[in-house]
Amino acid sequence: MQAWSVSADQFAVLLGCSQRAWSRARRERPDLLLPQRESDRLVVIRRVFDHAGSVFDDQRDAVAWLSTANDALSGATPLSLMGTDAGAQSVDDVLTRLEFGVYA
Repeated sequence: MQAWSVSADQFAVLLGCSQRAWSRARRERPDLLLPQRESDRLVVIRRVFDHAGSVFDDQRDAVAWLSTANDALSGATPLSLMGTDAGAQSVDDVLTRLEFGVYA
């Protein structure tokens, strides 16, 4: 969360759990392992974040891109779509197109 400038509330949404449950778990049991579903989501999110970092060569630029509305994603921000597998795949597809210079 800190490395990618994602708030705890945004992070909870990305993991698919309630903000209250995520906040309580972090406060009461910071050593608690995530359930399988949230762990799987975290792996997908991390992969897309890492891909953004490699495409932009600068983490600040990658964070800015993830937080900015994108025409290739129907005007949504990449971060707002990453709460689902389909959304994360769409974001990853756009990153791949950027990486290889395919803009259409």
